[in-house]
Amino acid sequence: MILLKSSVTDKWRKLPLREKLILIFKDRVKNAEDDEDLARAKRDLARIEATPPEENKNGAVD
Repeated sequence: MILLKSSVTDKWRKLPLREKLILIFKDRVKNAEDDEDLARAKRDLARIEATPPEENKNGAVD
Protein backbone atom coordinates (compact mmCIF):
# COMPACT_ATOMS: atom_id res chain seq x y z
CA MET A 1 0.00 0.00 0.00
CA ILE A 2 1.34 3.41 -0.93
CA LEU A 3 0.29 6.36 1.17
CA LEU A 4 0.68 9.88 -0.12
CA LYS A 5 -0.09 13.05 1.78
CA SER A 6 0.01 16.17 -0.37
CA SER A 7 0.36 18.69 2.44
CA VAL A 8 2.41 17.13 5.21
CA THR A 9 2.40 19.19 8.39
CA ASP A 10 4.98 19.10 11.17
CA LYS A 11 2.35 17.58 13.43
CA TRP A 12 1.83 14.74 10.94
CA ARG A 13 5.59 14.19 10.53
CA LYS A 14 6.08 13.88 14.30
CA LEU A 15 3.35 11.28 14.79
CA PRO A 16 4.55 7.71 15.21
CA LEU A 17 3.80 5.44 12.26
CA ARG A 18 1.25 3.44 14.26
CA GLU A 19 -0.71 6.61 15.08
CA LYS A 20 -0.65 7.67 11.44
CA LEU A 21 -2.03 4.29 10.41
CA ILE A 22 -4.81 4.49 13.01
CA LEU A 23 -5.86 7.90 11.68
CA ILE A 24 -5.83 6.58 8.11
CA PHE A 25 -7.93 3.53 9.03
CA LYS A 26 -10.40 5.71 10.97
CA ASP A 27 -10.77 7.83 7.85
CA ARG A 28 -11.40 4.68 5.80
CA VAL A 29 -14.19 3.69 8.23
CA LYS A 30 -15.72 7.16 7.99
CA ASN A 31 -15.60 7.20 4.18
CA ALA A 32 -16.64 3.62 3.43
CA GLU A 33 -18.76 3.42 0.30
CA ASP A 34 -20.78 0.33 1.18
CA ASP A 35 -21.30 -2.25 3.92
CA GLU A 36 -18.51 -4.47 2.61
CA ASP A 37 -15.98 -1.61 2.64
CA LEU A 38 -17.17 -0.59 6.10
CA ALA A 39 -16.76 -4.10 7.49
CA ARG A 40 -13.27 -4.42 5.98
CA ALA A 41 -12.21 -1.00 7.28
CA LYS A 42 -13.50 -1.77 10.78
CA ARG A 43 -11.65 -5.10 10.80
CA ASP A 44 -8.41 -3.44 9.71
CA LEU A 45 -8.81 -0.68 12.31
CA ALA A 46 -9.49 -3.19 15.09
CA ARG A 47 -6.42 -5.19 14.06
CA ILE A 48 -4.07 -2.18 14.13
CA GLU A 49 -5.51 -0.91 17.42
CA ALA A 50 -5.08 -4.33 19.02
CA THR A 51 -1.44 -4.53 17.99
CA PRO A 52 0.84 -3.21 20.74
CA PRO A 53 3.31 -0.48 19.77
CA GLU A 54 6.74 -1.84 18.89
CA GLU A 55 9.98 -0.69 20.43
CA ASN A 56 12.67 0.52 18.08
CA LYS A 57 16.40 -0.12 18.48
CA ASN A 58 16.80 2.83 20.86
CA GLY A 59 14.13 1.50 23.21
CA ALA A 60 11.64 4.19 22.24
CA VAL A 61 8.10 3.07 21.62
CA ASP A 62 6.76 3.72 18.13
